[in-house]
Amino acid sequence: MLKNHVKIEVFASHRENRKEILYTADFSIIETSEEAWRLSFITKVIIRYKIDVLCVVKNTLWYEQHRHEIEKQPE
Repeated sequence: MLKNHVKIEVFASHRENRKEILYTADFSIIETSEEAWRLSFITKVIIRYKIDVLCVVKNTLWYEQHRHEIEKQPE
């Protein structure tokens, strides 16, 4: 039995209005479709909502290439 209960809020984002992804999350965000703005968008969302963990299904190579910039965000 768990002694400590932690509330987990799920944020989902996608470039398109994908109901099967966005409608099951606590919070959903439509991503920018501009590739040049992706890093800025992601880092702003992480900071604004104090997101601790990312689960990436697609574009994993892009996220790995930008891991340093994503992880260095101020707390």
